[in-house]
Amino acid sequence: MVFTTEHSRVIRFGAFEVDLRVHELRKHGLRIKLQEQPFQVLAMLLERPGDLITRDEIRAKLWPEDTFVDFDHGLNAAVRRLREALNDNADTPRFVETLPRRGYRFIFSVERVELAPQVVPPAQVTTPDTADSGSPEDGNRATATSGILKRRKPWVWAATAMVVFVATAGLILKWRSASRPAIDSLAVLPFLSADHNNDLDYLGDGIAESVMNNLSQVPGLKVMSRNSAFRYRQPDPDSRKIAGELGVRALLIGSVRQHDHDLRVSVELIDGRDERQIWGEEYTRTLANLSGIQAEIASDVSQHLRLKLAPPVQLRIARRDTENSEAYRLYLKGKYALGKRTNNDIKQGLDYFQRAVELDPSYPLPYVGLSTSYGLLAFYGGMSPREAFPLEAAASRRALELDPGLADAHATRGFYLAHPKMQEAAAEAEFRRAVELSPNSGEAHHALSLFLMTKGHFDEAIAEGKKSAELDPLWLGSYGSLANVYYYAGQYHEAVELVETKAQRHAPSLWVAGVAYEAMKDYKSAIASMRDGIAVSGDRYMEADLARLYAESGETGQAKMILDRLLAQRKTEYFSAYKIATIYTGLRDDQQVFRWLRIACDEEDPWLARLLIDPNFAQYGSGSELADIQKTLLANASRFPD
Repeated sequence: MVFTTEHSRVIRFGAFEVDLRVHELRKHGLRIKLQEQPFQVLAMLLERPGDLITRDEIRAKLWPEDTFVDFDHGLNAAVRRLREALNDNADTPRFVETLPRRGYRFIFSVERVELAPQVVPPAQVTTPDTADSGSPEDGNRATATSGILKRRKPWVWAATAMVVFVATAGLILKWRSASRPAIDSLAVLPFLSADHNNDLDYLGDGIAESVMNNLSQVPGLKVMSRNSAFRYRQPDPDSRKIAGELGVRALLIGSVRQHDHDLRVSVELIDGRDERQIWGEEYTRTLANLSGIQAEIASDVSQHLRLKLAPPVQLRIARRDTENSEAYRLYLKGKYALGKRTNNDIKQGLDYFQRAVELDPSYPLPYVGLSTSYGLLAFYGGMSPREAFPLEAAASRRALELDPGLADAHATRGFYLAHPKMQEAAAEAEFRRAVELSPNSGEAHHALSLFLMTKGHFDEAIAEGKKSAELDPLWLGSYGSLANVYYYAGQYHEAVELVETKAQRHAPSLWVAGVAYEAMKDYKSAIASMRDGIAVSGDRYMEADLARLYAESGETGQAKMILDRLLAQRKTEYFSAYKIATIYTGLRDDQQVFRWLRIACDEEDPWLARLLIDPNFAQYGSGSELADIQKTLLANASRFPD
């Protein structure tokens, strides 16, 4: 007699049973081959069915520290092999559910069976030697073995039936997967550093935004902009909640990890309705061979959106803008710096963009970055407009020569043509071309809205501003822009209400609230809003508005103190002459108002684009002075190249 000395721990679910003592997975009693790591993952899931088993828990138990770098690849491969053994499907799982970027959960009901120690008759213990023995004295054993085989015949039939069932189920799953509707809306979240390495932020953000830009070329696909999608930076996002807030069907979630000179990018396409993984992949590149990775990811993602893509669209998605990996990395660093929107960061971005085009003069995207940077520095006082505008024009022109399909390049050229070139029709054509090329871009509609505002076309400007906010519901800039239009259109209450409900901590929006309160003669609220805006941003141009508010409210001493400080600063660095003129409107010094407006003309101050709609100068509308300023602007336009 042979005695088993340990209890057999068996867990059953559906047609499967797992023997944790001997590390076996069986289906209808038949052993299924499963490697050690997939089995260990299954065992961990079965220990706590229904609970989330985090990726960190699995790593701590199954992957030692010296193989930490390969954890993502190893875990994804182990789960894939486990699903193959269970004939499970990541899209419609029966057993193992993926919770993106968090871990896994066993979702089928289980039954635990503790088998007591049992006596096993010798006749039932078979080995290859005894099974083949033909000696007379083993006749009884052979008879017993024959009986066992006869008793197993029903299992053979059951196994055959199961094969048919599995094949049929596979066809059904394939049909269900193929019948899923196409994905028509998507948000690409920032690719976070898996090691919490802040030095990789520019790569994670840059690759994610590049993928976003490539996918925006797909007709019929709404791709949420960076401004809204990148607000979600938490390491364990609630996919269903985020998809609902952004109004999209799916999310593309990713992470980056660097090891020596290699970069691993892991991405997952997640269904926002039920958090199921639609597709996932890992890409490993050396840092010296990084260019084109965003095109490869975007192309792979597009194949899983179930959209019919024409060959030209497929080529556009998969196109590489540069083969120079260092130029690509410098561009990503420039975009990351530009996104911070302070003058110092914009200047740092300029340096990165310039180095990128030096490495690859045929790379169009850094030229767009250069053009945008020069335009922002001119507007926010980081560079003299007369110095910045020609550089802005040259950069946007070169970008469009290299790629006429760049929407952002058309928008930046539109701003240049509007001011200082004063070519209204040509500028409008550029803004509308940007919207045509990128109809789902909130920024394209935002740019068109601001242009229409400066021309006094307020109804259409408001419509475009609302479109921008609809496309970019979490971008505070879209609400600030719309509030701007309301203000210049004389709809002050609407401007204040929008800022207070949507953009309370957004500095440009706080500026709008301040000037809107000023127009309503509520100087106390106006001063409070302007102070808040300065505290949030530190922008000096708002100090001029604060000085004017003090003057309007009767606190001329405070107004003149700020004015004197700004005039002193102008002796060593650029500050908007237009803004100085607005202070004098509050001080009721008309002579100084037009003196500084003429200086603004000579310096090509970009704020002059708003001169004819600015309530601060409305009192001078019937006089000849403003008409003379406009004539000067038209004459000065010839200073600048087309």
